[in-house]
Amino acid sequence: MYSIAIFDLDETISKKDTYLLFLLLVLRKRPWIALRLIMLLPITLLFFLKRISNTQLKQAYLNTFLRDVSFILANKMGEEFAQSIVENGMYQQAIERIEKHRSQGAKLVLATGGINLYADHIGRILKFDSVLSTKAEVDPNERLSGKLDGENLRGPAKLEALRLQFDVFRQSERIIAYSDHVSDLDMLTWADCGVVINASKDLSKMAHKLGLECEDWH
Repeated sequence: MYSIAIFDLDETISKKDTYLLFLLLVLRKRPWIALRLIMLLPITLLFFLKRISNTQLKQAYLNTFLRDVSFILANKMGEEFAQSIVENGMYQQAIERIEKHRSQGAKLVLATGGINLYADHIGRILKFDSVLSTKAEVDPNERLSGKLDGENLRGPAKLEALRLQFDVFRQSERIIAYSDHVSDLDMLTWADCGVVINASKDLSKMAHKLGLECEDWH
């Protein structure tokens, strides 16, 4: 058995990318934002051309959709979204695995690049013991600045956050980690057991070479 179980969010326990789905909810609540969307076309193209990073793209979308929104309103939208995605957008096998680890007494950790405005609520609803997420910056007037507060918790930044929290326990704790994405391979190999969820053919080959397990969740 494992004493710590770490789960990625997007397309690991959720069926789809939660950040884009959350922004669609924001758009429904604030439809005038549609006038700004044309400004995202160039930066989105640059991302697909690999000219800018995931962090730069994420911040650009955050700035376009939520800049100058009060934290109270943004948090409320995040809570509404979290409730909806937990009810309708999770893999059943993921929920069952979370419950299995809980019943075995494991500490449950949600580690995601998703924004804290909704990720923290998802963690609370699913009764995770700890949530590590990307933070949206709040200005002195309690409004979103449109910037990230700290690291985009993805890839090396996610692993670093986990190591800061759990490396001190490595001699006495056994850790299992789940993710669907190649950016989390370092996290999966750092854990005592790494499980790749719904791996593509190429990712499955990489996982096999690294001694990782693969599972298909529906």
